[in-house]
Amino acid sequence: MNADLARCGAVPPARYRMGVEREALRCDACGHLALTPHPAVWGDRSLQPYFRVDFSESQLELVTPPLPSARDCHEFLAILTDIARRRIAPELLWPQSLPCLLPPETQIPIADFSRTADPEETMWRRYLAERYSARRQVICGVHVNFSFEPSWLAAIGLERNAAYLKVVRNYLRCRWLAVFLLGASPAPEALVSLRNSSLGYGNRALLPLDYTDFSRYLASAKSLMRARVIADIWEIYAPIRVKTARGKTWDELAKDGIDYVEVRTPDVNPFDACGVALDDLEWLAALLFFCFLEEEDAVAELEADAERVAVEGLPAMYREQAFELLERLERLNAALQLGLERGLCSARSRLEEERLSYAFKMRKTLAEHGHPGAGLLWARVLREQSSPL
Repeated sequence: MNADLARCGAVPPARYRMGVEREALRCDACGHLALTPHPAVWGDRSLQPYFRVDFSESQLELVTPPLPSARDCHEFLAILTDIARRRIAPELLWPQSLPCLLPPETQIPIADFSRTADPEETMWRRYLAERYSARRQVICGVHVNFSFEPSWLAAIGLERNAAYLKVVRNYLRCRWLAVFLLGASPAPEALVSLRNSSLGYGNRALLPLDYTDFSRYLASAKSLMRARVIADIWEIYAPIRVKTARGKTWDELAKDGIDYVEVRTPDVNPFDACGVALDDLEWLAALLFFCFLEEEDAVAELEADAERVAVEGLPAMYREQAFELLERLERLNAALQLGLERGLCSARSRLEEERLSYAFKMRKTLAEHGHPGAGLLWARVLREQSSPL
């Protein structure tokens, strides 16, 4: 346990805030992408805070505000999900990261903001379709926004930008375990997460971003923009990225600094009504505290190949590292009294028995029902489980 963690007994109890952005395609009863407009029931798409339209007109994004616990966040998302499922009926929310049955590329409807105050939003989506393809843009995921309470961060004594960049550096070292535990976009083979592999959703090439300190990060992002590798920091499709609460652009981040990190690893989980389990939100919270408080040399000892895990599953040679990382999270949870035992217990059970993993259970259902049959089965079951409005 490092010196920062050792000092935690003399500071206020550890506190954090968490929000979720869950993407989901709308589909018809046969599993085809719904080609209907984004539901008008939610009003002006430029102003709606909770039910947004993502890349495609057919792609919902359910957004929670930042809340003081993983449980609060999950409960808020459950309400949004229930409302969405009822309001889009008879259409269904497709419950997987990998898409439902898609029309030809040119017929995937790009979100239309031409009647709002944000016509540039449409232009941005057209740029993404041309650069990455519309089919790749409708691969869905779950983005978890996480921040430490400022008063707690101040008590630890680490400057805000430095704190979040340390989280990023350490998360990138140990995200391989997050890929295994949260991966749920398999092919029929051993694949755990196509979305998190080099074949999935991401930039054309690995972006050479410098996370050493804030000025170097800004300089490396600006260099990529000048070289037209990316148009702005919004085009950084990394497993984790830093964000400011006051805008999207490089200039706004440079001016205001880092307010939170966005973890982009989780696949949509078809076994949870919200698309992400409370257990997994709790486990992620524990992991991000660990990434902040643990010495970087100690985390580097546990580093492994996330691409290999995404494609092959968890190799036997990684299992000892996985249990060591989990044990460290359990010790940290006890030391900080985070109350995240449920999530850590769930993670341990999936490490001990791989048949409990989401990817394994998905492959089994896919083998029995095929595509889109498996997705439709999950979609209908989850709709029936939704609370009536």
